[in-house]
Amino acid sequence: MAGDVGAVDSELQRGADVDQTEEGRTALHNAAAEGLLQVVKVLLYYKANPTRRSKMEEDNGGTALHLAAEGGHLEVMEELLQAKANVEVFDSKGRQASHRAASRGHRTALEMLHSHGADMDARDAGKATPLHFAAFHGDVDTVRWLVEAAGVFTTYKDKNGRQPKDVAKKFNNMAVQRFLKNCGGGGKKGGGGGGVVGSVFGSARSRRSGRESSRDRRDTSTHRRPLESPGPSSEPESLPVAPRPQDIADAATAREDKPLHQPASLPAGMGQPVDAIGSMPSLSPPDSPHNASMDRRVQGRESRRRTRSFGGSTRSSSKGKGLKGQVEELMDIKTQAEEQVSEMRYVLDTQRQQVAEATEGQQRVLALHQQEQEAARNATARREEEVQELLGQARNDIDALRERDALSQQSIEALTKKVERLSLEGKVNEERLLQKEEALKEALRQAEKGAAAASTVLSLREEIEHLTCMMDDTRENALIIQKQQQAKIEELTEVKEAQQVTVASLSHEAEQLTRRLKEQQDSIVWYQARVWLKVNDRCG
Repeated sequence: MAGDVGAVDSELQRGADVDQTEEGRTALHNAAAEGLLQVVKVLLYYKANPTRRSKMEEDNGGTALHLAAEGGHLEVMEELLQAKANVEVFDSKGRQASHRAASRGHRTALEMLHSHGADMDARDAGKATPLHFAAFHGDVDTVRWLVEAAGVFTTYKDKNGRQPKDVAKKFNNMAVQRFLKNCGGGGKKGGGGGGVVGSVFGSARSRRSGRESSRDRRDTSTHRRPLESPGPSSEPESLPVAPRPQDIADAATAREDKPLHQPASLPAGMGQPVDAIGSMPSLSPPDSPHNASMDRRVQGRESRRRTRSFGGSTRSSSKGKGLKGQVEELMDIKTQAEEQVSEMRYVLDTQRQQVAEATEGQQRVLALHQQEQEAARNATARREEEVQELLGQARNDIDALRERDALSQQSIEALTKKVERLSLEGKVNEERLLQKEEALKEALRQAEKGAAAASTVLSLREEIEHLTCMMDDTRENALIIQKQQQAKIEELTEVKEAQQVTVASLSHEAEQLTRRLKEQQDSIVWYQARVWLKVNDRCG
């Protein structure tokens, strides 16, 4: 799925984290290392972080640009550089992307980095430059481009005292070694030790041997800068140190094309008089720990020169040696100053990178707090919606129970009216039956008086008995109906009481839900205030 652009795009559209790590790498790290241009474009479109460091052990804290440069993937590098990837960011071993490109012999990758402002003389934690790595790889075209086009110094030494030509010789890259040996002091930035000074005082090789050995001793002293890596960090740095005096080139004249600043009183470009050396201002930074020892060495050398001069040498020979020593000391001072400036630049770049990482970490913490606040707000909104839904259901249940209660009340009232009507009708019928009974009794009495009315009396008696039975049946039916209505009224009354209890319970639950909602809102306000206090403390 790593190279499937459609799958990556669909995952990101579904809300996948574009900077999610797997085994220490993000998707951008994997795509950059494998040269997957279209995947890189999709990831950068979804705001993938091009400066995020890989946590995979073999990547040594490199960014996507480090991995793309190491693989020589030019189009991927171009996309990353357009996305504001930093060409001078260091990995955990102090290496820039240019070191990795040089270690694989990717000249075109180096050209692209150089065109975007990368320092081709950058030194890693072991003081190795891209030229050291290119010499280790053995590609002559890459080495030639670094020297002739990029104009790098060829005489920089790593922490083990090796120049690029020493690394090439160690790994049997003889073509590279011959090229570097014939280059002299460097490319465009160096003059190879020529000019008036070289013609008067001999080759640069003989002048540098003593100074290089003394400077190497200074580099291994207790004044070494504490920010440098304590151990070697690449294949060239792990080699045993075996430099030869005849292979040491002149780095002093390979620094700048500018001529040395000479006082106006000196004759024809020569060095300063012997007496002026002691009062000459130091070219090293004020906080350099080498200034005092350097001044003592200068004074010691001048004392020895004066002693030799007073010991029987001719005046012209003494003057020649004095001028030669002055020029050597000036060149040594210049070399030391330039090396200290290079170290200070490395420290400054490291500090800038640390500040950028701290800022990025602070931004990540702030973004995390914002995500937590957003999640808390979303959870609160969901809980509030659930509570509102429960309250709505409770209100609907209460309304339904009230409607049922109203219907039950209407049914009770209708039944009560019906019972009253039936009772009234029963009373009326009873009164009518009583009246008929009285009338029949009166007729019976009259019929008994007449013998002729015997049959009439018999029929009247039967009718009276029939009416009496009907009246009894009507009474019983009325009593049964009354009992049934009374039972129904009692049942409806019980239902009404139960509904009232349910309504009271639901009202109580609604009050509890409202109280809980208010407590949750208060808790959320308190949590948000606490989170903002933490964010302000960390930002402050």
